[in-house]
Amino acid sequence: MLSQYHRWLFEKEKIESVEVLREWINKEAEFQTIAFETVEGLSDKPAGVVEYKKTRNTNKTFFGHNESTFGYNNKPRGGPRLCKFCNNHHGVWKCEEFKKMDAVERWDFAKMAKLCYRCLGDDHQGKMCRRTRICGINGCRDNHNRLFHKSSNPSRHMSPNREDVAPCGTSNKGMLNTSVQQKANAACNDIATSPMEEERLRKSGQLPNTTMMSKSTHQASFTALRTVPVILKNGSRRTTVNARLDDASTKTYVNADIAAELCIKGEPQRVDVNVLNGQIETFETMPVEIGLESVNGRVDMKVTAFTTDKVTGNMQVVDWSKYAGRWSHLDGISFPKLGSKPIIDILIGMDYADLHYSYRDIRGRPGEPIARLTPLGWTCIGNTVCSNVDKMQHQTNFAHTYFVKHSSELAEINNTLRQFWEIEDIPDISEIPVLSRDDQIALHKVQNSLTFVDGRYQVATPWREDVPELPNNYDMAKQRLWNTEKKLLKNEDIGKAYVENIRQYVNKGYVHKIPEAEENQSKWYLPHFAVVRPDRTTTKTRIVFDASAKYEDVALNDVIHQGPKLQRDLFDVLLRFRKNPVALVSDISEMYLKIQIAPEDRPYFRFLWRELQTDKPPDVYEFKRVVFGANCSPFQAQFVTCKS
Repeated sequence: MLSQYHRWLFEKEKIESVEVLREWINKEAEFQTIAFETVEGLSDKPAGVVEYKKTRNTNKTFFGHNESTFGYNNKPRGGPRLCKFCNNHHGVWKCEEFKKMDAVERWDFAKMAKLCYRCLGDDHQGKMCRRTRICGINGCRDNHNRLFHKSSNPSRHMSPNREDVAPCGTSNKGMLNTSVQQKANAACNDIATSPMEEERLRKSGQLPNTTMMSKSTHQASFTALRTVPVILKNGSRRTTVNARLDDASTKTYVNADIAAELCIKGEPQRVDVNVLNGQIETFETMPVEIGLESVNGRVDMKVTAFTTDKVTGNMQVVDWSKYAGRWSHLDGISFPKLGSKPIIDILIGMDYADLHYSYRDIRGRPGEPIARLTPLGWTCIGNTVCSNVDKMQHQTNFAHTYFVKHSSELAEINNTLRQFWEIEDIPDISEIPVLSRDDQIALHKVQNSLTFVDGRYQVATPWREDVPELPNNYDMAKQRLWNTEKKLLKNEDIGKAYVENIRQYVNKGYVHKIPEAEENQSKWYLPHFAVVRPDRTTTKTRIVFDASAKYEDVALNDVIHQGPKLQRDLFDVLLRFRKNPVALVSDISEMYLKIQIAPEDRPYFRFLWRELQTDKPPDVYEFKRVVFGANCSPFQAQFVTCKS
């Protein structure tokens, strides 16, 4: 059985997956059912010759099962079953006269005789039938008896009384080709329901919620991109895959399973990929060096590619050798045979521009495909649908049926399960977090600027631009100083504590007064205010410098990268408390003020102060240390702490 499965994969050129396995099992089950019915249920014995024993009921159904197996009508019979159609000693499914009727007449007789539309039994209804099998004729997925199937118009013959559903398989202008006709028939078979069963379900209130929608569907024209088969190799290992020549990619990518198949390994790293609408996707990849050879052997080189799961998603690969005959200008072009897998396994970007070179371009009329001879062979781009013929032939109407059964409950279950795993998941502290592009820039700038000067760490500010241009906000800072002074003068204790804090900043060297000659070099003034916490045992009055204050619609924090979050989650901290019997806890006093700011960034961190003497002009002070209030300060402090 396993060998049959792998042979089927090879013949159908499919990739092994759960969905593909399910498709093979369904097909194999249909074949087994057809074979079993042929042997057991459709024998060629004369209609009147039946082997019958009184001690044992050997009547078989259309599918070859004993009736007693399912528990139907277990009372002993006085003789073999009589055909409801011709009254001979055989089942209806064996009746040659019944088989001579067309599908509509068989349906009418089955309704009149109250036969099961699934097995043609006369002692039970369709809902109780345990002999249900899929029809399987021409891909029919309905569970009616195969004698009721008629492929020319399934919906009309399966449901002759359902006039509310438009017949399937009819085209707008009578130009529907055979392949689309079969697809339409298969779609109709999916929604076909026995009229007796539907009526019974409707009366009993058990009919599932159904939404019917008739819609005119046109086959979407498929535009093929430039693809070509190539040989990837590593040592003695070789495999033929399909490559995509992408002029819009600056890098080359290869599917990770191909790299694993060729036993190629590399060092994992994270890369950023620009996608639509300015979005940036970050994912983990592995750069690998792989041998690339053209099918004709003229190109043989090494390329470096990044691994990914699906380099082009579900993009289709077009075999132009099958479509070239539709256009005269493509006749005679020897398009190479594609790889065995119908997907793209390597995307060749412009980092190998020589492989995109065009030796020759062949084009037809406007809108027709364009062929190109590249170093890797012939490729072609364009629409695979011929403009004057195929669009008319691929136009058809379908009746779509959507069954809705407790979709809201299923969504609720999915959300509950997702929340459960998110809460119960224990993060791996060794795992490197995925950083956004802004966070990577901030980390890079701070890391490269970190120095140790006069016994202290010094870092630069992670600006969004190299030299930010800010307006002169002196007037705004002076007005905010006046507002702060009014509040401090109302409470003498808070005012004294505020003045004393700034004096300590000056005495400890955190800030220094700027001479009047240098005041014109100021780049930004930070407003400041008091935050009072009477419940604190240490610092009850804290000074906060407002880097979020806007002037002319811009703030200092707007031009600074905030940086990534480096501190550990509380959950991780609590887990570490349970690992050992003794835990050590420490606190860094004035952590921000222990780190120096780079000298070139200090003019952006100045403020006005005059010790509550409102009758004199304010002096200008400049910070030397990281400011409490800037959005990058927590990141800078945590970064230095991790380095120390």
